[in-house]
Amino acid sequence: MTYVSGSPIESLINADQDTRDRAMHLLLELLFKEIFEFKMVQTDPNFANFLFNSEQQKIVLLDFGATRNYSDTISDGYRLAFSAILNSDTQRLDKALQQIGFFNQDILLEQKKAIFDLVTLACEPLMTSGLYDFGHSNLAQRLSQAGTVLSMEKDYWHTPPADALFLHRKIGGLYLLAARLKARVNVQALFSPYIVG
Repeated sequence: MTYVSGSPIESLINADQDTRDRAMHLLLELLFKEIFEFKMVQTDPNFANFLFNSEQQKIVLLDFGATRNYSDTISDGYRLAFSAILNSDTQRLDKALQQIGFFNQDILLEQKKAIFDLVTLACEPLMTSGLYDFGHSNLAQRLSQAGTVLSMEKDYWHTPPADALFLHRKIGGLYLLAARLKARVNVQALFSPYIVG
């Protein structure tokens, strides 16, 4: 083990706006690198797993016990899904979600639409041109409510694949942290190097 200095990420709640924005920029940039470059994601969004080194302006990662490898199929599926969302391309989104494993069995058309709507909602920061203000958004709560309503529906289609569940837990945790820090991040710009044409 190596000692690495840094402050608890939550302590940034008292930092200036630029520092809070920088920390979340780095965390979301890392998320995209984990999914699309490393294909290995630390899926535990517990705030205690992150420190911020203010001298170096870097994120410090702790505890890699919940690290999960992602296949090219899943990684490419998410790249296609996010690109489809940006282009309002329902056909490509359908293909991407099938590739990830969401639609491995027959489901009702309205259930598929509900999944599309939930995925689109989750991508709200990605679809925002310029800075997304997490501090003035209740996105995490809206996602939680929409997911709960969908999962409690009678004859619900099926549980999402494990790879998706772990990744969505990580994204949700980062959204909660961003909201707590009242961070503003250009998420669309961070994803732009990975867009599928």
